[in-house]
Amino acid sequence: MTCLRHQALPAGFADDDFGFHYVEPEAADAPLAQRRETTEAMTLQRKISSARSVGVVLDLVTVSDLDALHVATALHRLARLGGRGLAASTAVEALLKRLEDGTVEKLGAQAQVSLLWAAAKLSLGGPWLSRLGKALEVSDLSGHQLATAFYAVARLESGGFPAQEFQDLVEQLHRELQRRQKALGPGGTSALDSILLADALAKLQIRDEPLFSSLATALLKHLEAKQLGVRELRHAASAFGQMGFVDKQLMAKMMGWLQTRLDDCSSSDLSALAFSFSRCVPAVPSAGRAFFGALPQHLAPRVELGEVSPQEAAVFLVSFSQAHLLDDHAESLMRLAPLIEKSPNALNGHWMALLVPGISHLAKASLMEVLANRSSQLSATLSPRQLARLAIGFGQGQLQSPKLWQSLTKEAMSKSGSFSAPDTLRLLAGLDAAKVNDRKLLKIFWARVAEKQAKYLAEELLALLQLWPRLPPELRSDELPRDLMKHLRTRLEKGTKGLGWVCPGELAVELLEWLPSSRHLTGRPLDLRLLRAMLLQLPRQLRSGPETRQRLLSALTTDPELWSKARSELLPDEKFHRALGKICQDHQSDDGWRDSAVELVFSCAQLGVDSRELQKLLQQLLQEPLQLAQSAKVCWACAELGVLSKEAEKLLQVADGDTQDALSWLRLSWASLVLQRPLPLRVTDLPGEVLMQQMSPSDLRPLQQLAWHSQQHLGLSSAWSDAMLGAGPLVPRTAKTNAGSAGGSMPSQTDAEKLLSSLLQNLRVPHVVASSKAVPGNIYRVPLWFPAANAVLDLSTSSDRLISGKYSGTARMRRRQL
Repeated sequence: MTCLRHQALPAGFADDDFGFHYVEPEAADAPLAQRRETTEAMTLQRKISSARSVGVVLDLVTVSDLDALHVATALHRLARLGGRGLAASTAVEALLKRLEDGTVEKLGAQAQVSLLWAAAKLSLGGPWLSRLGKALEVSDLSGHQLATAFYAVARLESGGFPAQEFQDLVEQLHRELQRRQKALGPGGTSALDSILLADALAKLQIRDEPLFSSLATALLKHLEAKQLGVRELRHAASAFGQMGFVDKQLMAKMMGWLQTRLDDCSSSDLSALAFSFSRCVPAVPSAGRAFFGALPQHLAPRVELGEVSPQEAAVFLVSFSQAHLLDDHAESLMRLAPLIEKSPNALNGHWMALLVPGISHLAKASLMEVLANRSSQLSATLSPRQLARLAIGFGQGQLQSPKLWQSLTKEAMSKSGSFSAPDTLRLLAGLDAAKVNDRKLLKIFWARVAEKQAKYLAEELLALLQLWPRLPPELRSDELPRDLMKHLRTRLEKGTKGLGWVCPGELAVELLEWLPSSRHLTGRPLDLRLLRAMLLQLPRQLRSGPETRQRLLSALTTDPELWSKARSELLPDEKFHRALGKICQDHQSDDGWRDSAVELVFSCAQLGVDSRELQKLLQQLLQEPLQLAQSAKVCWACAELGVLSKEAEKLLQVADGDTQDALSWLRLSWASLVLQRPLPLRVTDLPGEVLMQQMSPSDLRPLQQLAWHSQQHLGLSSAWSDAMLGAGPLVPRTAKTNAGSAGGSMPSQTDAEKLLSSLLQNLRVPHVVASSKAVPGNIYRVPLWFPAANAVLDLSTSSDRLISGKYSGTARMRRRQL
């Protein structure tokens, strides 16, 4: 019996030809006619598989006695020889007709896979392709055959297959690959097969994290075994980048390997690799910065030699922008801009939408004008996302081009129903930045905001609320900002409960800095529920970098109500205390530590934090040479916290500096007053409104106490002291107006004051509640005043206490002055 078998040789990207060998164990006993027929088939098969041109293959397949194996070999050979344009040729159509008689099911696994690959390369289709997909036994495929089949199906997509059959085939291949994923790597799959699998998964958008993790491990082993080159790494990086998977070890190893071989890479390879790695830099900052840092010096000679195309120049700029490294290398990278400026037509809408937002803050006006003209030409072909990205990019660049904005707004209105929630925000932000006031467009897209408000993320809701005040008054409504605030609060509260997203430090800074202005936005008091949700996440946010951390603490003290609420909420928060203690411990005596340490202790003192770690940091600062402003903040902190009095007194004695820094001298004077030292008052003629603008809410009560002392005890009166005393007493946040008072003649009272007053009335003790006239100067609101006995009753509040339970310096000074 004659047995015809085929050899499993590589297909697809493999270098070897697709071929077959034959085993004829009974050839000697076969009839002569059968042996002659087999010999002729073998000869034809050998000729087809060894053909070196498309013409030779087409001449060979004109014979009438071709079987399915010959057809599969011919199609595969045509695909290998680059015959992509032959799909509609008469010869190929004749070959495909030979597959319509049910012969594809009889082919072996290697022939079926090779035929599938040829169909993908030549863009072939037909009923035979559907039968081929059904006949393919994926469990019988070798590792190479599975990789080739997966790659071919990914390139075919749904062409030639009914939708459900295509999906079933993809699922079969995916499940089989999952079953074999532990065998990926040297010994199980070749380096090329691992690349094909990663590329196929990315093309089909199969987000399988365990599978990508196994592929990353396999590729890492292949790279260590020196089995991968630049081209293979390019495909691997592209596949992982498209799917958003970052394996730190693999990416760091790939960037390190490529960094020493940049001269061996073409400009096309470098641009593709840079784009793929651009999203990995935050995960592997050291390797990422080293790789991107080495690129500019390799690009400069290539630009001079004309080896970098305009599109590649755009890809490099986009890559550095996405890696957040464009500003670091702006001088060398912007030399690529003339290439784009000379040939803007080389860029399509996709690259325009990525390029413009990334370089708008650095590009020259001439380049932005060229890009604007190109965008106007492409406007009819742009998707809603591309329109939104271009709007935000040109808006940030403050480009005033009527033609551009007319074309963008026209297309945006025609496609308004297809804009997603983020793209709606981008478009509105771009129009706002460019000061484009198209009322019809704004009305349409703010209506879209109202429809999709529940879909926005916290940072997007904040951006919309920041845009709202600049909207024309006739387009505003009272309900939308309140609804946006409600959704923002809900997202923060869910994060606080561990049910969702947690606010990062940078966004928390923006929220806290914006929060006081929300009163004018909604016509309501400060949203205390939103503030409480933010404060509960503060310990985690304090793990951010030093700059973000300091902005967070400073933002808590910029508004009186915000500062008061933050102090009362944070004092009992143990997590907050531990987070600040860790920060104080981590401050080291290196360059620049003193400035950040001074700001830290000042902010902590404002919030009533007097932990041991903070006191140690204060003690260290008191031994350092400090400038006037720093000395004032450190002494103020010591006086407020009631610690290190002797060391602070020594610093007060040597404090000196510019007399124009009025606020620092006033802080030093208040610290001296609390510590009962001579006052270094050097401020006499500072206008009150200037001082009000410079000081923080935590400065108001201390400066009132200082002004009262200077007028009542020293007989000094000045513009700043009059302004401080004119601000009047502070009313507790919990005080409420008596609803039964006629015309509001009764002062606002807290619940504690009402209770005490009621008890005193029962005892028939004459008294005055919540009076500001008990003490001269009108700076203290005395809870209970007994005029007949010339006595007052002072009530402590939570804001009077430090985290240790002791009274703050401000509270102690109030008691002394009362």
